[in-house]
Parts: sequence; structure tokens; C-alpha cells
Amino acid sequence: MTEALRCWRVDRADCGGGRGVFATRAIPMGTLVMREKPFHTYEPLAGDSAESAGDDAVGSEFSLHMNVARELLRDGGRVLKDDERVRGYFEQLHPVTLADCDRSRAEAANRQKVDALMVDSACGGHSRDHVLRCLLGCQHNAFSSGLYFDQAMINHSCVPNCVKMCFPVDPSQSDVFAVRDIADGEEITISYCGAVERSWGYRAQVMDEQHAFALAATPYHAGLDGPPQSPSVGSSLLALEHRMDRFLELGGVYTRGDVDSAVSALGEVQGVVGPDHLCVARAHACVLFAAVAVLRQGKLDGGGDNDEMAVVALRSCVELARRQKGYLPANHIVTADVAEDQEMLLAYLLSNNQQLLYASFPALFPTFSKASKAEYAAKKAKLRIRKLYEAGASPANAPALSPLLPFQVEG
Repeated sequence: MTEALRCWRVDRADCGGGRGVFATRAIPMGTLVMREKPFHTYEPLAGDSAESAGDDAVGSEFSLHMNVARELLRDGGRVLKDDERVRGYFEQLHPVTLADCDRSRAEAANRQKVDALMVDSACGGHSRDHVLRCLLGCQHNAFSSGLYFDQAMINHSCVPNCVKMCFPVDPSQSDVFAVRDIADGEEITISYCGAVERSWGYRAQVMDEQHAFALAATPYHAGLDGPPQSPSVGSSLLALEHRMDRFLELGGVYTRGDVDSAVSALGEVQGVVGPDHLCVARAHACVLFAAVAVLRQGKLDGGGDNDEMAVVALRSCVELARRQKGYLPANHIVTADVAEDQEMLLAYLLSNNQQLLYASFPALFPTFSKASKAEYAAKKAKLRIRKLYEAGASPANAPALSPLLPFQVEG
């Protein structure tokens, strides 16, 4: 990364293995903070599935963390022995030694995985302790798209000031953008749990199982989440959240039956938690995502079921946009996607079934004038927000791809 544009440093912190990433100057919202190619990307092997990869199951051969650990261990650990840069980075990932973690718990939780790596012909010649430490280094630091040494230094926050994204145009690199203004000296954070529309229970489970970190039992979004009122409520909500995760992993290919399932899940979530809970927003996102996908698969042809589908999608779109104002910073990049969907859905209904639009949204879009103004406003919001991030990632402002050089903790 070119030093002239680099806006962060690794320094000591109270969590995250004792280190974190901090701003070295004021960082405006929309700035591309970090751009990095992974040391090793995750490519599912035979027998893997999206669900098993996410769960890191041993039965699916070598899934996410196993896959990266195997790369570090193969051929007698050749890459760690021969590449000083990689070794320098990996030796500083948490846990630096097994003494830095709850060893007995780590051994119990990863016994099957370590057994599998110990008997793998490509990974021979290592002690059990070394294999466990490599596996934990991957488990605590890798993302779903691979192991990034610089980005592994960024700590988690349930209210992050940055977002990590991989774009389809170049999935071989990962970008970290500021989603709000960050002060000089402030810690740079991302969410380790993906979308922020998660319950406290979901985030606590991810942080405990993957990072061996106990999440504080306090709400993070002004009462929109927090520990469940009872174990049964927490269990029901967690099951619904994992169900929504699997739903969103379908890859954009949905049927009308999938939309019905998403609407059903929305009703179930609303029956478990309060109307303004973050998980209700996530359920609306599922409905919107599936319904828009079905409409696009039909090439946005008007008439019949498609018109009703557009109403269902627009209802969830409006609700999601309203709720995002309560828990996302203004001009967060994901709000541009919701604005784009609202623009498209309003344009579709104005072109194909105005009366259905007016009847379905009498308070919001009762006339052509109000609906067309809302469509234009959504388009402007989409373009304005994306322009902010495009400016931050322009060649003049963007950092170069991060070089693979070991960091030095300052202070």
C-alpha cells in the first residue's frame, strides 16, 4: 500500500488478540480504507456445500478454515518456511501461541479437524500443537472469501464504522470502505457477522464459536436487539436466522414458492420479536431479495402475478428503507441497493398497474405525481450514495493493493 494514501496503522488494543487497526488521519465516509488480495482463497472441494462450508464441517472434506490451514501445512509447511513475508504475518495472528487461548476448549472443539489434518498425506510432519495453532489462526482470522493478513487485524464491532466487500468484477480482492466519518486515532472496525441485521444471540454464537470471544450482554442498536427475554425466544429466533441465511445462499435463483416462504418467515419473526427488531428488517430483506429476483427472471413483464409480486417486494422495500434509518449510518452503501430496488419497483408499477400501486399504498403513493416523485428521489439517492464511494475508490484516492509485508505494532 502506498504510504502517501495509507490512512491506518496497527496498534495495541484491548481486544482482538491485543491489537487493532486505527486511523492515522480523519477518514471521510466513502473512503476506500484498505484493498487487499488474499493469501489464499477458499474454493469449495468435492462434497462441500454452502451450508457445510459455513459450518466448517469435517464431513465435507476441507471446508473454509480447514482449506486455508491445509495450504499452510502442506509439504511440511513449505510456505511458512520459505516465504518470510507470509511467516511474519501468520506468526502475529491471534492466537500467537496456544497459551493465548483457552487451550482445553480449543482442543475439544477442534479434535476431529486436527485429526483429519494430521492424517492428511499433504500435511504430514507437524506436531499436533502446530496443527491446532494453524487451524485456530485461520478460524479466528479468515473471512468467507479467504485469509487476508491486513484485514485480519481489524477488530469486530456490532456497530462498525467500515464494511468489507468483495465485488463480482474482481472477486480476487477485498475492499474495506468507511461507512461514516472516522476520527483521527479512532479504531477501524467491521462486522464479523456479515449483515448487521442480526440478533444479539446470533452474533454471540458466531463470536463464541468462531472467535472464542464472549460478546457483552448489552444491546448495540438502541434497543433494536439485545439478549432475548427467555431461552425459548432466543432459540426460536436463532433457528429462524439460520433459516434466513440458508435462504439467501440460494444464489439469486428463486421461485414464487420461495417468495411465499420468505413472507411466511417474516410473519414468524414478527411473532417472536418486537416489530422494530433488527431481525424483522432482515426478514424484509429476504422477501425483497427473492421477489425482485423473480421479477428480473421474468424480465419485468407486466401483468397478473408479476404485478402482485411487485407490490409484495415494494412493501418490504419501503419497510426495510424505513428501518435502516434507525441502525445504519446515513449514506451507508447498502442503502443504495434498497433505493435502487425502490426505484425499479415504482417504475414497474407505474408502467404496468398504477391503480394497484395507488390502492396498495394509499398513504405513500396515492397518485401518479407522488409515486413518480418517490421514484425520482430513490434514483437520486442511489446515484448520490454510490458516487460517494466511487470517488473514495478512484485511482487518485484509492490505496494500492496491500503488499504482503509483516506489520509492526506501534507504541
